[in-house]
Amino acid sequence: MNIEIIRPGTLASPEQYFQHTERSKGPNCYSIVHFDLHSKVGPRRRGSEIKNAVVYFAHSRADGTKAESTLKLARILLRHGVPLVVLNACESARANYGDDANIAKVLEKEGIKGVLAMSFKVSSTAASTFLSVLYDKFLMRGSSFLTAAARARSILRSAATRHARFSLELPLHDWFVLIVYSFQEDIFVSRKQSNTLDSIPSRADAYYDSQDLMSFKDICWMRF
Repeated sequence: MNIEIIRPGTLASPEQYFQHTERSKGPNCYSIVHFDLHSKVGPRRRGSEIKNAVVYFAHSRADGTKAESTLKLARILLRHGVPLVVLNACESARANYGDDANIAKVLEKEGIKGVLAMSFKVSSTAASTFLSVLYDKFLMRGSSFLTAAARARSILRSAATRHARFSLELPLHDWFVLIVYSFQEDIFVSRKQSNTLDSIPSRADAYYDSQDLMSFKDICWMRF
C-alpha cells in the first residue's frame, strides 16, 4: 500500500500530482482519496434561495482557505479514475438543501463509485474511531467497503462515549452521521488484481468479509 500526503493543500495539487505520477505508473493508479478538510452548505449568495456546497482548500496566493466548487473537484477525480472518496468533513453529506448542496451526492452523481461522508457535524473522537475501523476492515481484513462502513458504525453505536472540552466525556449517539453513497455496487480489495478495486453487487458484500481478500498492495491513499 502506497500512502501519499499532498502538500500544499490547494485544489490544484491533486491534479498536478495525478499527472506527475501517471506519467510513470500509468492511468487510474489511485484507489482512494481521503480528504481531511472543512466544508460548508448554505446559500449560493447572501439572501439567495439557491443552496450549494463548497469544500475549503488552502489558498494558493494567500494565507487561509478558499472555497472550491464540489463539481470542479468531482471532475478532477473522475479525470484520473479515482473510484473511492472519503470525506472527513462535517456536513459533507447534508441532505436538507437538495442534491446540488450535498457534496457526497454531487460526487456520486458525477460518477464516483463510492463516497463516505458526514451528514452532520461529528466529533474528532468519533471520526478517528470510525476511520480506524473502516480502513482496518476494508484494507487489511478484506471486507467490502459497505461492510467495513457498517462495522465502523456499529462500533460507534456500541461505544457512545466521546471526549469533550475540559477533559469531560459525553454520551453521544452519532453513529448515524457517517454514511456511504454507493453507485449501485460495492467495492472490495482483491488479491487477484493489484492496484485495482473490484466491484461486486451491493447485496453480496457480506460474503467478502474474509481474510482470503487481504492483499492491499499498491493502493494509494491521498490525504489533505
